[in-house]
Amino acid sequence: MTPMVDLNFLMLMFFMFTTTFSKPNVMDLGLPAKPKPDAVKPPPTEIDLSNSISLIIGKDNRIFYHQLDQAGLN
Repeated sequence: MTPMVDLNFLMLMFFMFTTTFSKPNVMDLGLPAKPKPDAVKPPPTEIDLSNSISLIIGKDNRIFYHQLDQAGLN
């Protein structure tokens, strides 16, 4: 039994050292170009609060929401 175990370990080591491992693949990221310093910047976007919803996560997997009415009052 002992020679069989030794042979198995020798074969295992042989195959571990002789195999070629797959090389990691690198994915190219398509990042947007940097804006030029002299480019015109768009005006800041204003968000109307009457179109917003607030989500609150509570205990026991409960979710509460709050939406302002058209007049902006609660």
